[in-house]
Amino acid sequence: MSLFRVRRWLRHFFRRHSPSIATDTARKYKLNLSYAYAFFAWNLFGYILYKTYSGGFQKIDKSHELSQAREFAKLLKKEDVIMYRVEGLTPKGRFDLKQEFAEMKQREIENEFVNSIDMPEAHDEELLEHGESTHEE
Repeated sequence: MSLFRVRRWLRHFFRRHSPSIATDTARKYKLNLSYAYAFFAWNLFGYILYKTYSGGFQKIDKSHELSQAREFAKLLKKEDVIMYRVEGLTPKGRFDLKQEFAEMKQREIENEFVNSIDMPEAHDEELLEHGESTHEE
């Protein structure tokens, strides 16, 4: 209700404090604004099509193993977080995120260990087959 009062007040304020505009001039302004709006809308539409075609708008990578709620809890660095899954008005699940985060951290540590093992590169294997040394002296 108050929004309409503000709108009416603004209209009366501008009518009181600005000179009146001739009808033909107002129509001309309205037509020019319509042309400007059509021009900018058409250009924006073309720009969006161009960006979509050229791959400028990349799809969001949904390969994260955490749901949005879990990522938010991890971002806040909260301990002892319990997440409830609710569908409609009935709870469907209860998840203890502290245990899940501990398991995830353990997997990350194991992956870092596996990735840190020095594996010979393909070039080094070829040199070893021919009896050459991989270290320069």
